[in-house]
Parts: sequence; C-alpha cells; structure tokens
Amino acid sequence: MKIKTVCEATGLSDRAIRYYIDENLVAPACTENYLGRRSFDFTEADVETLNSVSMLRKYGFSVSEIRTMIQHPDRISETTQTLIARKKEHAAAEAEMIWKLESVDAANAESISALADALFVAQLPAPDANAAIPTSKRVFRILLHILLVAHTLAPVLIGLIVLNWSFHETRFPVISPIAIILVLVFLTPSVLMAILPRVKKNLEWKRTACIVLSFLILLSVPLVAICSIGVISYSATHDYHHYLVLDEGLPVGLEKKFYAFFPRKFDTHFDDVIGGGERVVLGEYYYRNLPALDYTYDVYAEYPVSREELDSEILRISALFEDWSSKYSVYVNTHHGAYQCLIWYYARTEPFLPVDDSYTYFIFAYNEETLRVRYILCDSLENGYDQPYYLELDWNE
Repeated sequence: MKIKTVCEATGLSDRAIRYYIDENLVAPACTENYLGRRSFDFTEADVETLNSVSMLRKYGFSVSEIRTMIQHPDRISETTQTLIARKKEHAAAEAEMIWKLESVDAANAESISALADALFVAQLPAPDANAAIPTSKRVFRILLHILLVAHTLAPVLIGLIVLNWSFHETRFPVISPIAIILVLVFLTPSVLMAILPRVKKNLEWKRTACIVLSFLILLSVPLVAICSIGVISYSATHDYHHYLVLDEGLPVGLEKKFYAFFPRKFDTHFDDVIGGGERVVLGEYYYRNLPALDYTYDVYAEYPVSREELDSEILRISALFEDWSSKYSVYVNTHHGAYQCLIWYYARTEPFLPVDDSYTYFIFAYNEETLRVRYILCDSLENGYDQPYYLELDWNE
C-alpha cells in the first residue's frame, strides 16, 4: 500500500507519516531510487499502527512515550499514569489562567503591557470546583499573599506602635524633625510596594522591582523602629504650672526622695501679681527626661523666698540629707559662685565637674543676698553620655 493511500486511510499528512517512520513508530518496507528518494510499501498492520499513533497523539502522549510503549508493552500502564498526572497538573494551571483572565478588566486595558500587568497582580487561585487547584497549593498561595501584605505593612505598623508607646510614656514630648524625616525615608519601600501594582510597566520590570523592594522593606523594619523611638527625642518643659509632674520610669526609691526634697509649699512662689493685675514670673523651672536606653532626669526650680522660709529650708534640707547619708553616698556643704550649696550625691565624680559615669545629685543652693533658692535633681544611668543640667546654670548671678 502506497503512502498516498495510507494518508487517505489515516487522515495523516505525508510529512507526519514520514516523521513517524523516522521516529521508529512504524517500519514499512522501503526502497530507494537512484535519486535517493524513498518509496514505502505499507501493510494493513502498519496502517493500524499509524491510526493508533494518531489517536494517542490526540490524547497527549509524546512521541517518545509512544515509542516506549511500542518497544515495552509492559510499561503502557506506567506511561498512561504519567500522562494522567501531567494532564491534571495542566488542567489546574489552565483553570487558574481562565480565572485570572476572567477576573481582569480587559475592557480597560489600553495595551498588551497593561493587560500583562493586570494578569501579573491577579494573585488568588480560581474557585473552580470542577478543575480546582490542589488544596495545598491554594493554601500556600493564600499564605504567600497574606505574608506579602504583612511584609509591606510591617514597617508602618511597627512605627505606629513605637510612636504610640512614646507619646504615652512622655508627658511633654519634644519632636525631632530629623527622626521624622528618617522614618519617612525608611517607609518609602513600603509605599512603593503598595503602589507597584498600579504602575503601568512591563512584567519583567515589576518582578525585579518587587524583589528589590522586598529586600529593602526587610532592612527598613528595624530602622523604622529605631527612628520611631527617636521621633520623641526627650520630654521637657519650662512651664512652672507643671511643677513636680513627672514622666513614668523614675525608680521608686528615687521618686520618694524627689518628692521629699522638692517642697510643695513653694508652688505659688513662681510668679506674682503687681499693680494693674500684670503677672510677673519671678521663678524658673525646667524639667527634662531622656528615656533612651536607660534614662536621664533633670529637674530644676528656682524662686525667691523670705528670710524665714530660707532658714526653715536650710534646716529641713540639712536634716533630710543627713538622714539619707550612707556609706554609698556623700553629703557636703560647700560654696560655689554666689551660692551656698547643700549637696547629697551618689557618684564617683565630685559636684561641679564633668561626669563620665552614672550619677545622682540632689542640690539645694541659696543666695544669702538675693534670697533666691535652687532645688536641683540630676540623675542618669547613661554612663556619662549626658552631663547633669546644673552644669549649664550660671552660679555667679
């Protein structure tokens, strides 16, 4: 039987039949003329084989798989199961593609790039019961999507949590513009990741940008947390109406000493009313708390007193410091500038010298001529990072 007749009988083209012959799927008798052209003579068995090959090809068997089954009939079942598994996998992928195609707004796609971008951001699997994606893959993709969202929002959430904590911990927050700028800079990768799906660029560019931004977001998480802590650089006020109002965090033992040292009866001595109802500020007040890795507290109050009040305070503070004295602390009565100073301190550095270690200074200073008193607390665990505030005061006035 000639090849033309076989083509009519099988519906295969001349080229397809010759290809199957070259792939050893069928082996008809062959003669070759002097020009090198081959001529085939097919038997009924050859035609049946070609029909079988044609049917198997329609179902997706590869040429190599058909050749394996012809040469090794015992592997027909194994090869068929392999094809079934491959078909199922392809069916799941096709179902997902169909769902993605149906979910995008193709009518508003202005170009193939826009259509490709819309398909790229369609992340969720198709809810097709007939050709559903395996449960494990669906769960994995959902978790991956959640992780991507959490990954993008993590720096923002951490920054908000830290800022909320800082505002609750400080009563008189002083904002650092530099820290705010740094927080915004380190949040930039998250912002870019959020708007990336809306950018009309080619798919490959988006994938690269997504990888780079993910890496930058991971780096930004600790940086945002650190800079958010620094947004409120410290707590401070000069308003005497906040006299003796403290932030949280002062150790209990020190807090008791603080309220025993600073007198409440002098609250009204900061200002006075003169003729005409004008209020004149007579005293000074400064409060500062640096809640860094440890803490630094500075509280300073100065105001005028009467001679009787001064004498009473000298006796009170002297008795208080003597009561506090122990083998770990020092109590001195010394003169500095225009002030006589009663000082109780717990530090390796003597008063009025720069420090290089942790310190606690309670200072009661008074000027006999002007009848002004100073109450000072300087306490720090920053190991000399911050110098006590009283060193900044003018002691010769």
